Amino acid sequence: MNAQKAAFIQRVQSNAHRLAEDIDASIALMEVYFDRGYNSGGGNVLDDDALAERYITATQLASYVTLAQQLQALRDGEAVTPADYSATLNQVRAL
Repeated sequence: MNAQKAAFIQRVQSNAHRLAEDIDASIALMEVYFDRGYNSGGGNVLDDDALAERYITATQLASYVTLAQQLQALRDGEAVTPADYSATLNQVRAL
């Protein structure tokens, strides 16, 4: 295999590894969100007041959790719901 092909394969493998780690981490955060009752209706709700210092809202956090659920479904071969997940990421990510 020539160097160009080998470099391409290395990048694919590296990207796949990071993607799998990020999906697994997102799913783990989703599970913590529900297990600790941070969700609306949970026993330890993360509301807008609690999130204000992080510059996100409870709705935006819930949208991120929905994204994690969709990533889990995609990974597991289940049906996913189309949505503007790019906007969700842009709203909750720290810059």
